[in-house]
Amino acid sequence: MVSTYEKVRLQTIEENKKRFKDLKLNQLAIDFDNKVKPRVLIQKKKKLEEPVRRKSNRLLGKLPPVSEEVIPAVTSDIDRENSTRKAQELYTNITRDDGFPCFVKFMHPSYVDRGFELALPRDFCTKHLPKCDETITLVGQDGEEFPTEFKYRKNSALVIGWKDFARHHDLIHGDSLVFQLVEPTKFKIYVIRAKGMVN
Repeated sequence: MVSTYEKVRLQTIEENKKRFKDLKLNQLAIDFDNKVKPRVLIQKKKKLEEPVRRKSNRLLGKLPPVSEEVIPAVTSDIDRENSTRKAQELYTNITRDDGFPCFVKFMHPSYVDRGFELALPRDFCTKHLPKCDETITLVGQDGEEFPTEFKYRKNSALVIGWKDFARHHDLIHGDSLVFQLVEPTKFKIYVIRAKGMVN
């Protein structure tokens, strides 16, 4: 015995078959299959270009990655102590003679070999420097000026531009610098070399 659901389902199937016949969909599908043939894609062979012959063994236009290998200079403890002592003497003379505010900064590897961010004394920054991010100019003893970006924060520092100054003056671990504030945003820098030279 066939249920009513099954009867309705079979009746619907028969009606759909009649509609397909009336619309000639079966024939249309067969005709479509006969007319449409799959296209075969023919890939063009790429011409291999011979690289330009050069004296160098590397290909033109493909440069090797550029990496600067910085070999930190080594200074003795005695040289570093002498540098610090001479910087303190210079600091005392400048403060006494000129009256401009100044401070001494000993060069650590992170200031001159990697990182290139120079932390400044907090007390000096709060007393003498702007309370916001500012461009501060560093003037070497040769008179050349280097604009640097001063970041005012809990641990204020000179960031962008400090690397250029450090590289230009060949600063190494152990050198000492005396920073003399000659204008609100300009420092004159005295470099005392760890190897005994005063610049």
